[in-house]
Amino acid sequence: MPIRTGPQLRTAGILTFMRAPRGTIDGLEPGMMAVVGVPYETSAPWKRGPLLGPRAYRETSLYYWSHADASGDALIEIDSGQRVDPTVVRRVLRDLGDLPLSHVDWAPTESLLRETSRRIVERRAFPVFLGGDHFITYPLVLGYADAVRGATGGRIGYIQLSSRLDLADEDPVYGRVWRGATVRRLLDGGAVRPENIAWIGTNGYVRLEEWEHVQKLDGRVFTPEDARRRGIRAVTAEAVAIARAGCDGIYVSVDLDAVDGGYVAMTGVPQLDGLRNVDVWEAMDVLGQSPVGVLDVCGLNPLIEVMSLGKTGQRFGVHLILRFLYQKLFPTELPSARLPDMTRG
Repeated sequence: MPIRTGPQLRTAGILTFMRAPRGTIDGLEPGMMAVVGVPYETSAPWKRGPLLGPRAYRETSLYYWSHADASGDALIEIDSGQRVDPTVVRRVLRDLGDLPLSHVDWAPTESLLRETSRRIVERRAFPVFLGGDHFITYPLVLGYADAVRGATGGRIGYIQLSSRLDLADEDPVYGRVWRGATVRRLLDGGAVRPENIAWIGTNGYVRLEEWEHVQKLDGRVFTPEDARRRGIRAVTAEAVAIARAGCDGIYVSVDLDAVDGGYVAMTGVPQLDGLRNVDVWEAMDVLGQSPVGVLDVCGLNPLIEVMSLGKTGQRFGVHLILRFLYQKLFPTELPSARLPDMTRG
């Protein structure tokens, strides 16, 4: 049996996510899924490289090119039994390319990210943003909140998978615009209410000031130990219940440093007590069947290679995105921890 059904090599052609057709915001239709690169890293205080994340994800997504090959055969994920129809993926998935961001002036960058997020959601399409450092999440959430407010008058919830809380205020070098202040800026601007925020995967040492701020907000933080003790599906389902209570949509942000460095080493500061790779994949199964309207994946640094693990980060990120998107396109019955039926507040 041949490996390929066509003559084109995996590396041939124009680089897009999984070889999906290129697209524009104006060309999106309801139900489509739009991949957008956000090559921004100015607020990453450690090692340079996150701005190369979008390209790295696209390069490694070619491993899954047959998933979007309409002439190819259907696929099945042998653990879950989930079937993937390449003709459906090809029809709904579009790559909108990378955004032309400024790395010296935050104001136009913030405006562009906010507008892009809003416009895609207003077209009733689903955006997946490829970062980039984690501060890109702030304006992207604002844009999603704008779109939901304009459509329903309602508000949104927020779930963050990250090793950090991102509740710091002002950095002595970067000021108020830096990745450690992402959630703090969202709360300060009123984009999300504290009772609709959930953190998953926070671990290690965090600043006492930030931890005390979480306690004051009565925030809900799920650690890797919570996931090990209760199961990641139950933890994620509870996070969804928190984020969706009284809300019309949920924004999910995944920083790859939530995953233990033994699985994903290509982050600014690999963690020693993070989530397992399969934990995050299972979390994506739950989130993919939830009322999530936007997904971003941040924190990849393709320049870092540790003990030949250099490609694990980008491939893990691509697989993570697919686990999420396929629950929306090809939903499967989850083995446990069904989402609770929340009464809207």
